[in-house]
Amino acid sequence: MNEAKVQERLNRLDELLKQLLISLTQSDVTTSDLIYEYREERAELFLELTESRKLPQISDPVLRSNLKRYIEYGDEFVASCKRDSNENIRAFGRALEEEIKPEFNTKREQEVEWDLLFEWFNPSEYVYAQIELAPIILKYLELPEKLEKLVYELKQCIAFQNYLSAGIMLRTITEIAVSDILTRNYPQYESKYVSLGERLSFLSEKSKFSTPASILNQYRRDLNKCVHGEKLIDRKIVKQFVKIVFSQIEELYEKSDI
Repeated sequence: MNEAKVQERLNRLDELLKQLLISLTQSDVTTSDLIYEYREERAELFLELTESRKLPQISDPVLRSNLKRYIEYGDEFVASCKRDSNENIRAFGRALEEEIKPEFNTKREQEVEWDLLFEWFNPSEYVYAQIELAPIILKYLELPEKLEKLVYELKQCIAFQNYLSAGIMLRTITEIAVSDILTRNYPQYESKYVSLGERLSFLSEKSKFSTPASILNQYRRDLNKCVHGEKLIDRKIVKQFVKIVFSQIEELYEKSDI
């Protein structure tokens, strides 16, 4: 993190706002250029803090404090206006805050798109990821609506290479499906067995559900390790989990009485 550059941007933002406030009192001065420059400078500052995949490290305690305050509350003058007892001043503060939101010009926005998105993720990869994920289709048609939505979210996570999120989503899908199976077949035990582990253990003792429930219980433990950071999760592991988990969920539904 280039702390000197961050400080320069904060100083420039402060200077630009002072010029902008002066221009508002002078009818012969155009404020639009100052507004656009402030927006762009603010956008560049935030980009400086977020473009790396690592958390920004600020060693200077004063700069860290000022930066944290600016990120949370924005410009100090605008923030003070929004807290004022006078409604007109508060309205002015809100209006000014809206005017100086971070924004890139079109050319810079396209450059940032390439740097942040296209060099990390090629759109064609998304297309082929969707094709690859086409087999994630359950034969059973009467699924809970929220389960169908989560299946779509899972596919999006994998397509965008968010594998940890995919692992969490896959565990949630398992939990909802198992809960639905328990409700359909053994409603009297629904309140007795609350956790996913308990419900899978219960279903494992039922002959018709024994195999898929046992397999899901094993993969539940592996997913928990990934979700809790005990085990790294990558594309290969996610694909394996998806294949096994969905095949066992499908089998649970096929063997269900209802």
